[in-house]
Amino acid sequence: MNEKNQEKKNTLESFYNEVNVLVSKSNNAASALNIFEKVSYKDRSRPEVMYSRAMLQYRKGDKAKMEKILRSFGKEKTRPRSSSKCAGLQHGGRE
Repeated sequence: MNEKNQEKKNTLESFYNEVNVLVSKSNNAASALNIFEKVSYKDRSRPEVMYSRAMLQYRKGDKAKMEKILRSFGKEKTRPRSSSKCAGLQHGGRE
């Protein structure tokens, strides 16, 4: 991958991680998920988007949807980098 494409990829990854952090501060998990899905709809197959959606589904209480999203990672060649920002969702979105 050339340097410009790598920079774009890193920028998108950072963007979605920041969006995830912001929406996770909401006390309303369904609203947080709705906002994140609207912002990320064009990039649903990106690993960091899939992971964030899964954790937001978990926070919302829909473990079946979370599991479905996470299981689809087995079909992907890459996995998201586990960051403390994303992992914080497992504990109510608080870091």
